[in-house]
Amino acid sequence: ETMISASKIFKHEAVLTGTLLFPDGEPQDCCFNLPTITGAIKEYFLKIKGSYFMFLPKTKDYAQVEGGVMADFLIPRKIINQIGYLNRKLFMYFEDIDYCRRLKKAGVPIYFVPEAQFYHHHGATAKKIGKGNINRQIIESAKIYHGETYFWLLSKVLWLSQKWNQVMTPTSR
Repeated sequence: ETMISASKIFKHEAVLTGTLLFPDGEPQDCCFNLPTITGAIKEYFLKIKGSYFMFLPKTKDYAQVEGGVMADFLIPRKIINQIGYLNRKLFMYFEDIDYCRRLKKAGVPIYFVPEAQFYHHHGATAKKIGKGNINRQIIESAKIYHGETYFWLLSKVLWLSQKWNQVMTPTSR
């Protein structure tokens, strides 16, 4: 009911997402900025949380976001008619990212509705599929989403950030 009321406020011209909760009731990071090399540098080198990886908006009001986990999306029919369905060539996680990018390109906003709460068993599908299969399929989806060249550039930035953080984080002996 909360999402339907919010959709009316936005005149059914926006996609809505709410707060995802772990089974124990703790909130999950469920929103994101679309992935870019700049975002990866900000997140992993400059330590600006939410620049590349998921975050939970810290607000009690509606907040416009670039993307969200589609587990709880409310998408008005006229937006589905405009944007279409999920890309079947993409695998877990990337279908969410791709859809949010398509929404942004079409000028359709996504709003986080904090009071709308949904239980979400984060990682449950991944456990059923198996880690080896998931990694291979996610890499292929990343290549489709980003394109080969951008995928490899982004991969190098992420790899460098891991090495950088290993050097910069003192280990206790």
